[in-house]
Amino acid sequence: MLAYFCFLEQLLVGKMGTKAIFISLPFSCVLGLVSAMTSTTMG
Repeated sequence: MLAYFCFLEQLLVGKMGTKAIFISLPFSCVLGLVSAMTSTTMG
């Protein structure tokens, strides 16, 4: 999840600057939550 956040951050910072942090942080948290729920229900 953290690696995905860092990748998204590097991708967006060049275009949008610091505003990208406020977009990518909630998005990566939601993605991490979904993946955690998926692994819990599958396992």
